Amino acid sequence: VGVVGVVECNFLEPTHNKQDFDSQLYRTCLENIGNKLTDYWKEQQKLARERQGNTSNDEELLDQELEESARVPDQLWAQCDKPNCLKWRKLPVGTVGENLPDQWYCHLNPDKGFADCSVPQEKDDPDDENVKGYEKTYKKQQAQEERRRAQEEKEKKRQEELAVLRKALEIEKKEKELAKKQAELAARERQLHGERKLRDSVLENELHIRRRLEQSCEEEERRAGMQ
Repeated sequence: VGVVGVVECNFLEPTHNKQDFDSQLYRTCLENIGNKLTDYWKEQQKLARERQGNTSNDEELLDQELEESARVPDQLWAQCDKPNCLKWRKLPVGTVGENLPDQWYCHLNPDKGFADCSVPQEKDDPDDENVKGYEKTYKKQQAQEERRRAQEEKEKKRQEELAVLRKALEIEKKEKELAKKQAELAARERQLHGERKLRDSVLENELHIRRRLEQSCEEEERRAGMQ
């Protein structure tokens, strides 16, 4: 893909010791550059997929397609072969390098503003204010996907908590109903116990009265027999 970017590493201190060069700051710089390069590559994968209408998620296939599309340079330059010139000229987009002659001169430049050897060479890079960075749609989409998954996980967790809460309330309700039934059963048992006790007391009193009546009858019979 050519030059992706230039990093100004003026924060790294110069050293003459090869071992000291591998510092934590240096490793952090390399790691950040690697992350940026990965983001750029994935963004180019997404753009290549959109251009070719390919919806495949095969990383190896996407890398191969992107490498094939990246063989065409973003910008084609040609050098004037005049010994007293040797300036580089930026050619219009779409120019095929294989169609250029073996000997190329400034007057062959389709851009008439730079078609003369007397014209200074165009700057390699435009001013920083004119540089428009590529839109990181892949990274934005990835961030949106991560936020969506996080929201779904949060909602799923909330639903699980609500389900647990409903289950706990249901169990608490059943426990209260069971305690109420147990209390009613205990009260009923106390009532039956009281009724049995009262009935036993009545039967005991009746038995006592019957015995006294029998004793009275026996005494009266004895007295009548003696007379």
